Amino acid sequence: MGLGKTIQAITFVYSLWKEGYTKGPFLVSAPLSTIANWEREFEFWAPELYVVTYVGGKENRAIIRYVCLCFSFKPTCVYAWWAHVHPFLSVCL
Repeated sequence: MGLGKTIQAITFVYSLWKEGYTKGPFLVSAPLSTIANWEREFEFWAPELYVVTYVGGKENRAIIRYVCLCFSFKPTCVYAWWAHVHPFLSVCL
């Protein structure tokens, strides 16, 4: 049975952002086997936060950095253009 550590961490990060103490970005490091759980819990407990799953090989991570972590444009717009070329960018949504 879980102790709620994931949810506590997510709601703490969310409250820091929501109350205006910091704009982020935040880095959550988790085992690869729990990534899907973290994504699901972020979606449920902090739906307003923009979550990027930063996994993959060197080239994949470079593209994720360029497309998803650049704050000068809207990542979802770029995703629509890149999706047919790089299917692994679905992590950016």
